[in-house]
Amino acid sequence: MALVAWLMFRPHGSDPAAALDPDYIRLEEARMAAVLDDPQADSLALPNLPTTPVDPVAADAAAAAALDAGLVLAARSGRPPLKALLFLHGLGDSGRAWTARAARWQESLPDLAVVLPSAPAMAVTAASGMSLPAWYDVLSMRVDGPQAADSIRAGAEMVRAMVAKVAEDLGLPQSAILVAGFSMGAALALFAALETRLLGAPHRGGHLVAVGVLSGYLPLHTLVASAKARRRGQPEWQRALPPLAVFMAHGARDAVVPLQAAAASARALEREPWIELEFFTVRGCGHETCTAEELEFVRWLGAR
Repeated sequence: MALVAWLMFRPHGSDPAAALDPDYIRLEEARMAAVLDDPQADSLALPNLPTTPVDPVAADAAAAAALDAGLVLAARSGRPPLKALLFLHGLGDSGRAWTARAARWQESLPDLAVVLPSAPAMAVTAASGMSLPAWYDVLSMRVDGPQAADSIRAGAEMVRAMVAKVAEDLGLPQSAILVAGFSMGAALALFAALETRLLGAPHRGGHLVAVGVLSGYLPLHTLVASAKARRRGQPEWQRALPPLAVFMAHGARDAVVPLQAAAASARALEREPWIELEFFTVRGCGHETCTAEELEFVRWLGAR
């Protein structure tokens, strides 16, 4: 397995060298080691979760609506893009709200187009049924609470439909479409990639090859674990696939998606021989995209 995993601690908006406080780093490394060594961190129960078939027609319609509600930032080079980033926003947000950040990422990546879809509004259970832009329903604001499996799986199929449509519209192979997101969007992007690879044959003509997870985690890890248990080894079709590159960045002070949830997800991912994982934490950063995190994300995008 090709694995790159490290911890970096940088206060938001300061000189990176100033963050190298040995005492602080020792404390953070000890705390992270405790998380990663926790047997519960990758102890994945295997309950019978819903497996209602996803409606591909509905997924296509939802994907088209999300793309129409968002926008596309053309490559800054003025040439046809060599790659495209499909970026999924978080709960209650919009794709257009990420325009300035995406344009900043493109400054270092002139041949990258960025697609910023906007999620449809839906009744969110955890918000007392309030209608909010969301990629799937949320049953609990706790990451270890109950999850809407069918809604998440429908959202994942919508992501794959968006990838197929973006590839077609931009004249790119699906392998040139990178998928990333923030918070809810990050969680869905990661699940979409893993579900495709673990549950069988390629969806819509291709597998996702790179996923960026900003302040996210792996939802429905029990469903993924069930698929792993049924698989009993790596099948031939999976061995023939290119590795899945996964970038995870998380604020050490994230109070919405706790660092422990991201670390537990990373621990599960690093055990897969076909995943190339980079896990990056930012000192002093909460549930947000901090400067150090964005710099590492852009570096990772450029290496794809």
